[in-house]
Formats: sequence, structure tokens, C-alpha cells
Amino acid sequence: MGKKDKETSIYKQALARVVELLDKSGPPWPQKPADYGKAYEFPQDITGLSSQRLGRLQSRLAGWDGYTQYLLGRADIDLALLQNSYDIALHEKMAALQNGGSSCKLKST
Repeated sequence: MGKKDKETSIYKQALARVVELLDKSGPPWPQKPADYGKAYEFPQDITGLSSQRLGRLQSRLAGWDGYTQYLLGRADIDLALLQNSYDIALHEKMAALQNGGSSCKLKST
């Protein structure tokens, strides 16, 4: 197993741990709403809608909003873990260069 495989494995382990903690400590994840498909037509004049129809529309849109927030949150977790992994690797390389590596010597002018 190479160093790259090990780093990927650590990242995947960290991601799985974060998701596990969120699953245990938070409310259940929203499911993808089944209605509307890829697109829908929003009513031009909602004043003509009955309160029941307006309530159903509001409920469906809230479902999609919740699901979208869930997807954005999961993407944010991935991004934060990748950013931290990148920062750690970058700082390790910079420290190695600054501690006597041949690549860090600059020509004086």
C-alpha cells in the first residue's frame, strides 16, 4: 500500500466518522422528494390557489429545500476534510524544505 493509498484511506475514514457522528447526533436525513421530477411550473398567481393547494406546494418546496441543504452540507463536509488534508500535506512539505532541504536554498542577489 503506497503513501497515496494510505492518505486516501485516512480521508475516507475521517469522512465516514463525521457522517457517523452526524447520523447519531442529529435528526434523520431527508430523502429525495419523489414529486416534481427535474422541473416544475410555479404558479404565476398564487392568490388564486386554495389554502390546501398552497399548503401542498409549500410543503413540497420545503422538502426540496431540506434535501438541497442536506446535499450542500455533505459537499461542505467533503470540502472541509479535503482542505484540511491539503493544508497538512502542504505544511509538511514546506517544513521539510525549510529544514535543510536542497530545494529551499535561494541564490542571494
